Amino acid sequence: MALEPGTRLGLYEVIEPIGAPSDERYKASDTRSQQVVALKILPPEFAAHSEIKARLERNTKTISSLNHPRICPIVDVGHQDPATDFVVSEFLEGETLTQLLARGPLELNQALQVVIAIADSLDKAHRRGVVHGGLNPSVVLLTTAGPKLLDLGVANVGAGGDAPSTTSMATTQTSVASLLSVPTFVAPYMAPEQFAGVAIDARTDIYSSAPCCTRW
Repeated sequence: MALEPGTRLGLYEVIEPIGAPSDERYKASDTRSQQVVALKILPPEFAAHSEIKARLERNTKTISSLNHPRICPIVDVGHQDPATDFVVSEFLEGETLTQLLARGPLELNQALQVVIAIADSLDKAHRRGVVHGGLNPSVVLLTTAGPKLLDLGVANVGAGGDAPSTTSMATTQTSVASLLSVPTFVAPYMAPEQFAGVAIDARTDIYSSAPCCTRW
């Protein structure tokens, strides 16, 4: 059920829903600074997994430290009650690559701009041990400042910020992704290991980028 405008979640007040109805994402206001943010509600099952909650909080710190102009950072992880958890990110205006592609193929120069921006952001994330795991056109937002990569908060962070590897990314990454029920996990862009429910690493994002590029 969608939250009504004015609903308070911790320090944040809901303004209005944004995105797809199934995506429980809201435009909200930080009551401390009055800054507008994007707030995403996590599934109720999330509250029962303390290890994954702790990992997501660590992810938040790592992703914020990337400070990449093409990555939309998560700025907070909040808890309203034992059954309600949410993540808060920068609020951005624009349209997704999915929406743009619905009107037709991209011009070559525009496609190259998007590809280069997202590849550069993923390269920096991968070097810090962060894997997106849900790459597809709906997580690329085209803003007046250029393309931005969304939903990187579900990524797994390698121990000590090391580069990703098959062993360090292990099964927790898959658990995070499935538990968060990321609505942007679209079958044509998923790697075989995601269908199999096994460990993913940076190669998963590379695999997902191939259909992205061929469909543009």
